[in-house]
Amino acid sequence: MLTVLACVCISGSIVSAPLAEAIPTPAHLDDNYYVENITPSVGETLGCDQGTIDSSLSKDSIVSLDFGAQNTSNNGNYLPKVNTPVTYAQVEAWAEQFAIGYYSCTGTDTSSTLYMGITTNNSGSYVNSTSGQGWATVVGVVQTWINTYAGQVAARGGMDFEPWTGLPNQSPTSARNWITGWSNTTSAGYLNIGSADGCSQTGTGAGPTSDGLACNHSWYQGDEWWVSYGAPPATVYPEIYTSAQALQWGWISDYGYVYKSDAVAFTGPLDEYDLNSGTNTPTVAWNDLYNAVNSHVGTSQSTFAHATEMHNAT
Repeated sequence: MLTVLACVCISGSIVSAPLAEAIPTPAHLDDNYYVENITPSVGETLGCDQGTIDSSLSKDSIVSLDFGAQNTSNNGNYLPKVNTPVTYAQVEAWAEQFAIGYYSCTGTDTSSTLYMGITTNNSGSYVNSTSGQGWATVVGVVQTWINTYAGQVAARGGMDFEPWTGLPNQSPTSARNWITGWSNTTSAGYLNIGSADGCSQTGTGAGPTSDGLACNHSWYQGDEWWVSYGAPPATVYPEIYTSAQALQWGWISDYGYVYKSDAVAFTGPLDEYDLNSGTNTPTVAWNDLYNAVNSHVGTSQSTFAHATEMHNAT
């Protein structure tokens, strides 16, 4: 059998990494949402849609519900894109209705499970240990409600970690503090659906801070690795809107393998093709991430559990 080889550099040396002969068929697409309409019935309808799909295919799904940045009072959010202020109670109610919609519409299927990421981001001016604690409390309230009124849904945290514009509260230190607050409050995991803006597409290394090569706004490959996978509660399915982003994440995983002995195990790619047809299709996003992680010694994955796509919940 023919083995295709690719040359990659690790710690300054060139080695050969076997590439898979065939890319596996992408997983069925799970729908993720920017929540722009906080009306609970909207969440229930979309949850029902996902439950119907999962039941028909006898599969699990992973879904991020993005409620935007937390406010400085740690009692609410600003919805993404529309910037509408909402309270944590409204966030909880919307997520709960998504969960009951899912549960109701799985029907006689009692095995399919929704892993529901209740998601915020680090674009705002209040990203610290206290906001991490606050978000963990929100997720805990939703899970308690699910345990009483629904089933087949596991509430998780969610975070869109990105370098953004470099404001102090968008720093990697603030991100790590948020994770500390989260971890001190709950044993639940969180899903990172972020990007690695400015990170290298061609290599890794110890760098001036011994944390990999520099990315945008004082972030490093090591910071991206930590918030996405190195931190104990973290799971990641990153933005793969472009082929360049896949290359960035491949090298971040390589950083983890070389310098932390812990390559990233990606849950799968996230695309936004429904919102921007100039970006990767779901299949291209899947293929790009698969090729990127299978181009390095020690980071290969035979497949991904999920494929996800962003939509607007309006």
